[in-house]
Amino acid sequence: MMVDRMSGTQAGSASGTERFQVITATVQQGRPVSLWQQSERNSIDPLSGRGQEEMELFQNFVTNHIVQMANANAQCMLIWTEWVRFHLQHTKKFPRFILEEEFQEKITGLFSTAAILDEHRGRVYPGLRFVP
Repeated sequence: MMVDRMSGTQAGSASGTERFQVITATVQQGRPVSLWQQSERNSIDPLSGRGQEEMELFQNFVTNHIVQMANANAQCMLIWTEWVRFHLQHTKKFPRFILEEEFQEKITGLFSTAAILDEHRGRVYPGLRFVP
């Protein structure tokens, strides 16, 4: 019979449920996690690794390129595309955590505004101006 590397039991003698219990017990004992499992865990948690880096980039983008002005209306898609361009310049990758919906929620929350529909320009953020 063959021995299962994960559980240390014979492959033919353990059922799927028993192997699952052995693997669960192994994880609960705090055994080292492989690099693949660690990278998978980091990709899920937005505040670890790249998620934190993306939040810092977003904060940098907002402070340097978005200004509140009473008589300005910035198009939502303009600001979104400039965010993507800014992110690509710094990381060479498309944003992974702050996508279009998350971006809109963050902008409306930060500046206490709502995206409104302008019949000529589409959705705009009233009171915001993009500064290149």
